[in-house]
Amino acid sequence: MSFSITLLTVSFIMGAYIIYNVNKRSPFWNIPGPRSHSFILGHICELFRNQVGLVSRLEMYVCIGVHSYLQNVRQTDFEWQETYGNVVRFKASFGSDYLMISDPKALQRVFQTSGYRWRKTPQRREFSRLTSGKGLAWADSMDNTPLPSFCLKTLAGDVHKRQRKIMLPGFSAPEAKNFFPFFSSCAATLCSRWANIISASSEQYQVFNVSEWMSRAALDAIGQAAFDYDFGATKDQDTELSKLYQGLMAKTFGAPSKTALLLLELFQYVPTSVMEFVNNHNPRFYSLHRVAHVAEATARHLIDTKSDLLLEGKNKKDIMSLLDNRKRKITKITSSRPPADPSLFPANIPPCSGSDTSGM
Repeated sequence: MSFSITLLTVSFIMGAYIIYNVNKRSPFWNIPGPRSHSFILGHICELFRNQVGLVSRLEMYVCIGVHSYLQNVRQTDFEWQETYGNVVRFKASFGSDYLMISDPKALQRVFQTSGYRWRKTPQRREFSRLTSGKGLAWADSMDNTPLPSFCLKTLAGDVHKRQRKIMLPGFSAPEAKNFFPFFSSCAATLCSRWANIISASSEQYQVFNVSEWMSRAALDAIGQAAFDYDFGATKDQDTELSKLYQGLMAKTFGAPSKTALLLLELFQYVPTSVMEFVNNHNPRFYSLHRVAHVAEATARHLIDTKSDLLLEGKNKKDIMSLLDNRKRKITKITSSRPPADPSLFPANIPPCSGSDTSGM
């Protein structure tokens, strides 16, 4: 009997909460946006399942013979921008309002000027944890923002600041100049690879998937600049990490079902620990877990190698070497090697960014 009363009470509270959210006036009520045809998912299906990043003027594509294909592709983001402007209100799950912002000044304020005032949603933080671990991309920027009672309160804001402090020496102006040769070399390798492919073609021309090739080049450049590690993605070398990163985002998150989208939205109402447990045992994310495991093993090996080189006085210019050298100076270790610590450098973030430059 008591269980039935408890269940009825919980159901009543949840129903009242949903009705209240549906009927209360949104602070975004005066911002234009499209009409939603689904109360449960809103516009989530359109945003996650339609193709993105397409120029909305179809006639620009007639010259390359894909006009018939693009006629069947709905271009949600650009259509909304053309119709409603640079700030668009759209519906998420259960009638909640979200904003899609494409105004440069507004984006600058969100990401740079007042970045610490904007806290990531639980779903977005979980996405960052899955793709790059609990590093800079995961750590929330708000320190003392009260969380809902059903969420686990974390010290992610402090973690974010600590990791930024650790990473800062590798991105100062003098060090950044040393990275230019890495990117220049990878760009030259990419051009040479394209030239060889065209030369080998009997018709002397080739259609390239530029996004894929740019991701390969970026992965190589970031690997060399950050770790002094050659992924060999542009040269089609069969390194384990390179193979794991190829098409990782598309295979893991591409074209999610309505059920998957609904579960993603429901995650905002469950504790963080439950959300992480479910995703850690989700077969869909096996590739991400495999990448994290291999990246950590590679990071341990690289830290060991670079510690040996530093003891021999062989300093290199990649970010990991700079950070390892800084750690050695801070701890005043000169005669013995410090224990391998992959948390010294968030090893999964730069490769993940490089492997999906257009998506991250």
